[in-house]
Amino acid sequence: MKATVTVCYTGAIRTYTGKRSESFDLQEAGNLRALMALLVARYGKGFESRVFVEGGGLNNLARVLVGEVEVPELPVGMDTALEPGSVVTIITITALAGGENLDPGVHEGPGQRHGIRVDQS
Repeated sequence: MKATVTVCYTGAIRTYTGKRSESFDLQEAGNLRALMALLVARYGKGFESRVFVEGGGLNNLARVLVGEVEVPELPVGMDTALEPGSVVTIITITALAGGENLDPGVHEGPGQRHGIRVDQS
């Protein structure tokens, strides 16, 4: 029987993987860094940009866990060895925009917020 690691995908990252989870042979992915390189090669630049920032650090909208421990809390981080039966979870959060006045006809002046008069008493 092969020694495998399971990768679970949660959130927007499923857009790139098209699946909730999959298994990999540990010979292909002996540590977390090798596994992530394998995933980037398989799913491309879109996947990579959702999980990593330029320079290789984790995107602040992504969480990668080995078991129940996030990468920053792992003693050797991305170099963590994966054991047979390990579960790696990749969670991506969609950024929400806000705070911008999208209506060019509404101008904020003193005592107004979002084009609405605010009682300043």
